[in-house]
Amino acid sequence: MRRALFNSCLLLLSWSVQLMAAGPFDGPGYGQPPGQSDPVFEYSHTLNWIRIYSEKLEKSHATRLPQLREPLEQLQKDARFLTDRWLEWARKHEGKKLYQADIKLDLYFRSLENAQFTLEKLRKKKDDEILTTVNTLAKDLHFKAESCRASDDGLGKEITVTVRTMRGTNEVAGYEVYCAPMALVKFDKEHIRFPKISSPTQFGTLPPGFYAVWLKKGNLRTQPVGQIIGGDGKKIFPLDIPIPPDTP
Repeated sequence: MRRALFNSCLLLLSWSVQLMAAGPFDGPGYGQPPGQSDPVFEYSHTLNWIRIYSEKLEKSHATRLPQLREPLEQLQKDARFLTDRWLEWARKHEGKKLYQADIKLDLYFRSLENAQFTLEKLRKKKDDEILTTVNTLAKDLHFKAESCRASDDGLGKEITVTVRTMRGTNEVAGYEVYCAPMALVKFDKEHIRFPKISSPTQFGTLPPGFYAVWLKKGNLRTQPVGQIIGGDGKKIFPLDIPIPPDTP
């Protein structure tokens, strides 16, 4: 038992040293120690920089824009919490592989990495864009943290989302269902299409967070609407999307 405890302490110390020594990412793999591909390191490193960039933005902008302070402090708090949970998961599951494939393809990790890149460049943007983006990122990370906090597996990183497309109380088939993290909806490459036409349709591994959701049918596309997915730790999330009255 003492040996296992000693090994766990060494593991946590190693990751902590790496997190303090590593620099910010300028692209995939930047700041990563040679040969390091451990997903816990990747997650912790990215969350650490979300916290740092949030702190920097608070120092540079919150006096002039006081409405930024609360969401930026929430980002820092949730980033610290999630970092601690990832390190705790690694300690409890020493030697267990979290991924068989490349972590860079993981939707949860990509959303965190994009949040990091966005915060890094946000100081040069206009005030309105800074306010909107910070609030959106804070909401997204907070529901990731809440899902993690309430989950049975200690991470709460994947949810099965089942969507029904509804007109009033009637389920109507024939729509493509799309979503994207709200902060990234303007980027086509971040759009996620559910694999089947509704209704219902299901996506099996969607991370918790704050999303834009919309429907397509032929040349018609509905306006994206905000939707919180997860936050309660449950692995199944049913979602009814109303079809606008003027939509065929």
